[in-house]
Amino acid sequence: MAEGRTDRGMADLDLTALPPPRSPPAPADVDLEALPPPRPSEAAGGDRTAARPRRPVRVRSARRVPVARIVARDRRRRRQARALGAAGFVLAAVLPALLFHRVILDIAREFRLDARYFLEWAPWVLLVLGLAFLLPVAYSAGLDPDSRHFPRFRRAYAGWGITLYLLGAALATQVAQRQDGIVKDKAPR
Repeated sequence: MAEGRTDRGMADLDLTALPPPRSPPAPADVDLEALPPPRPSEAAGGDRTAARPRRPVRVRSARRVPVARIVARDRRRRRQARALGAAGFVLAAVLPALLFHRVILDIAREFRLDARYFLEWAPWVLLVLGLAFLLPVAYSAGLDPDSRHFPRFRRAYAGWGITLYLLGAALATQVAQRQDGIVKDKAPR
């Protein structure tokens, strides 16, 4: 079409007056006698949605759970989540001190201004950093995600916290094994 010209003949065409499109011919292996007859509205080409059978009305149970019980259940779950988050955080903070207290004391007794000495503290620095990232995650356990106190990047904090904590735990195990080997070598035989 040329620019600026419109086809005015198409605007006057009434699409509802056109007959419905013909169906493609049935394949030879289909038994047309076994098929159900077409609905009256489809055969006449009328509104296809009008002849659809209505869905059965959903019958509600006679016993409905009161809203107060649902609210109480949600509050109980939030309290349980907060308690579990706090307990998990305290356990994660105390467990390395319980497991590696001898190693920490040995390293602290041998203080010297040396890079190797500060490198021996790296696992515990990683553990503390992991706990610092896990603190907002534990605090937000049980909070509504729409709450203003809910951290925006909670999953990122959880990912960094878990990664740093596990890396610190693995390195603390290696330092403890190394420290145990050094202590055994220094012991008199």
